Amino acid sequence: MGRLPASYDWRNHLVIPPAKYQGTCNSCTSFAISAAIEIATLIKKGGSAPDIAAQHMHTCIVNRGAENPQSICPKGIEPRRLLKLLVEYGYATSLADGSPFPPAACLGVATNSRLQGFTLITSSAARSSITTGPLVTDMYIWDDFFDYTIDRAPLYTPDTNRGHPRLHSVCVVGYLPGGWIIKNSFGTGWGDGNGFATIAAGACGLLTDAPPAGLAQRPAYTLEV
Repeated sequence: MGRLPASYDWRNHLVIPPAKYQGTCNSCTSFAISAAIEIATLIKKGGSAPDIAAQHMHTCIVNRGAENPQSICPKGIEPRRLLKLLVEYGYATSLADGSPFPPAACLGVATNSRLQGFTLITSSAARSSITTGPLVTDMYIWDDFFDYTIDRAPLYTPDTNRGHPRLHSVCVVGYLPGGWIIKNSFGTGWGDGNGFATIAAGACGLLTDAPPAGLAQRPAYTLEV
């Protein structure tokens, strides 16, 4: 294998849409995976990015069979579990996507695309993997993450005194010498003004073998579309 570039950012190679907004639902995994599918499809097929219906994914795939809308928003899912469901059931594209998507509408929507597969990668292989496509993984976030913008600091490091750590799924689209570039799901008012940010290397348990004390290492995945 040749020497990896010092930095890599898929935004320099593709027209990647701005980040979407997950609202108050615990649907970050659906948004992270949807973003990764959109980018992976662009890499494979070119053209313009498909519009993956993330809220439909959260309601109709993650919460498959649920009837009570009040029970849907609080329920999240780990990336691996959702990736397996998308291989089995598929996902919807080009769909008006509410927040939350109403469960009564699930039967009327065809999942017209199917994930072909996914691969677990190690943190040591993350950089080389990113040069072939985006990654999906979890990171630990604290309360200061929710209103972060790059004018506060170009590299995000958490204020661990603000609240308690919680898991948050993201799509990783590149790296710099000092960090990982993520596409988030907090809309365009977050991060750099398009919903992206660079997380300092070693911070938040993101793509590292040394997560914060007392917290578990988080797996990362590449996708096959």
